[in-house]
Amino acid sequence: MSRVVVEDKRGNKLKNISYDTEREKYYVTLSYPKKHKSEKRIKKVKTFKTLQEAKNCLTLFQAEKINKDIISPCDITLGEWLMQYLKDDIEPYKAKTTYAGYCVIAKKHIIPRLGNIKIQELTRLDIKRYYADKLESVNMKRPLSNNTVRKHHTFLYTALKEAVRCEIIKKNPAEHVPLPEFIKPSIPYYLPEQVHILLRAVESEWVLYPLVYLVCYLGLRREEALGLKWKDINFEEKTIYICRARVVANREIIDKQPKSESSNRTLHMNQELEEVLKSVRKKQRESIELLGDMYVDSGYVVVGQNGKPLNPGSVSAKFGKFIIINKELQHIHLHGLRHTFASILINNGVPIYYVSKIMGHHSTKITENTYAHLFHTTHKDILSSINYMDGTTKSDEETLVKNIMANVKN
Repeated sequence: MSRVVVEDKRGNKLKNISYDTEREKYYVTLSYPKKHKSEKRIKKVKTFKTLQEAKNCLTLFQAEKINKDIISPCDITLGEWLMQYLKDDIEPYKAKTTYAGYCVIAKKHIIPRLGNIKIQELTRLDIKRYYADKLESVNMKRPLSNNTVRKHHTFLYTALKEAVRCEIIKKNPAEHVPLPEFIKPSIPYYLPEQVHILLRAVESEWVLYPLVYLVCYLGLRREEALGLKWKDINFEEKTIYICRARVVANREIIDKQPKSESSNRTLHMNQELEEVLKSVRKKQRESIELLGDMYVDSGYVVVGQNGKPLNPGSVSAKFGKFIIINKELQHIHLHGLRHTFASILINNGVPIYYVSKIMGHHSTKITENTYAHLFHTTHKDILSSINYMDGTTKSDEETLVKNIMANVKN
């Protein structure tokens, strides 16, 4: 290789540009500014076929240096950056469940597919192909759903956005990448007569008896019901304080704060639920006397027969098997009972504000989006019931709120 100095028409040497007579190419040396005085200056060489291309590259680079719009080259891969992002930006500040979920997305999906690509070389096309592969089940037993791929995008986009802030990449390649359409989950729910059959069927079930009643009578999330302790129940005032959720994070079962601040709520306990909970507490006390040290008095309301708190996944599986065995019950997931409770409130005309409060939603907008199909029917029924000629309506809001357990304590 033989490089020679390049001169302009006036015979002046062109700085940072040389010519290779053997390969017949122009070389441009780009010298990046140092972020810290102690670090070594980074230089990068690019080749071009024509002198004009080389001069254009150097001019653009110098303009970017003046505008401080330069990103120094680095060899960090996408995989390395995602692991650093998880450690520095997710684990210290997000809930353990959020961190665990993002770890699965990164380690099981994104890193095996894109992890070896240098982050500065990652393109929009790489990301588009990754999403397409996941939707088509490439190298997987079954494809990911549209909504799951959208979750992958959220994580990848925010991680790359942080890389832009840290001046590791200039632009976010995940920006404006087309996403699969969001599919609103269709969750079946029971009619009141089906709930009646279910409640009678679970009376002999140690675990499901209190759990099903808590979900059907209060609309609790599975994790909230499993996190409920006896000390959260005030039988004198007939109230239940929801302040804890039992969840799985990185294969570890932990107690955490509920989903949002609005999920911390105090709910009214009607007579039916009160009797069930007193019956459950009595049975647990009898087990303590009978089993002695073999019984673990964990303080939770929903426990195994040895008193130990339960894994949320195993409880859902137990409920699923119970539904299969009881042929008279329509197939439904445990979460469907929460939707059953909400549907009963809505179909009885309870205002959305109260429904949102009872369900522990962050805002009424979430309630509207989740149960829009039910509100449409309810609004029709309520508006049809108005009769100004006799000065009455068929629906009394205040009475409905009291009857449908809308006694929410602030």
